[in-house]
Amino acid sequence: MADPAWSSRHTSGGLAGAKPYFEIPHGESESIYRGQQTSGLLLLHSVLERDIYICNPFTRQYIKLCCPRKCKSDNYLMSYGFGVSEISGKYKVVCTNVDAGSGSFHVYTLGTGTWRRVEAASVSGYTFCYNAHIVCNGNLHWTVYDSTHTLWICGFDLETERVSIFSAPAVDRRVANVKLNVLRDCLCLSYTQGYKLVIWMMKEYRVGESWTIECKISVDFDIDFGYDFDCHDTTVHPIKLFKNGDVLMLFEDKCLVYYSHETRTTQQVGMLTDGNPEDADEDDISFAMIYTPSVFSLRKFGFENVTSF
Repeated sequence: MADPAWSSRHTSGGLAGAKPYFEIPHGESESIYRGQQTSGLLLLHSVLERDIYICNPFTRQYIKLCCPRKCKSDNYLMSYGFGVSEISGKYKVVCTNVDAGSGSFHVYTLGTGTWRRVEAASVSGYTFCYNAHIVCNGNLHWTVYDSTHTLWICGFDLETERVSIFSAPAVDRRVANVKLNVLRDCLCLSYTQGYKLVIWMMKEYRVGESWTIECKISVDFDIDFGYDFDCHDTTVHPIKLFKNGDVLMLFEDKCLVYYSHETRTTQQVGMLTDGNPEDADEDDISFAMIYTPSVFSLRKFGFENVTSF
């Protein structure tokens, strides 16, 4: 989607009128499920539901997992991450209690059938951001806050299962909706401030001094969402940063926008809704990602109960 004209041709009528090729299984509930992908596999999870799913949309297979037994209480708000270790090639689901600050993670290695508890005293007392997990350099990452509300980044090494805390860029504490991203294979942090989208890039992994403002984009917020919203508290998720400086991003979890570095203008690509765009409201939530299909069969995990759909 490097060319707005391409986007227009392939989303004629807008994304709102497009119908999914199939519905990915996610139980019987009406809960909102978020997805994360690793090598063509999707992890689907919900705040309200205790079941999670590993799915390959291309092979139309899924595995249903239950959250760790000790985390089924309503007092637990679990944040999940999903990735594959770079050396051993093991697929792992990692979760932690967002509010507990207890300094531990639970790890499920696909094919084993069991959750393991991993102690991590270095993160004790930190508050985790629920939707701020991303895989980069073989590590899962969360944005976390210490007791002074200073922003840090927590890294979980998928190979060694060691946990580290390292510095985030100096962001004004009044800034909301801070997002972790991976752009150009580098760990990035983005947020909106006034009418600008700011993207920081960590040029050298885990080197705090290498945080650099990669781009600061003046964004046209004159987009018809069908309801009023505050531009100073807008959620903007950069999806791809192209070599020529163009950016594909998602506004307010529903509107795809393309920014041209050459013309310094933004163009609405489409609106993500389940039906008629006139029916969209501020309670609708969508999520977009760059997805690369894979022919990997979930049956290779052996022990797991794989269902086709």
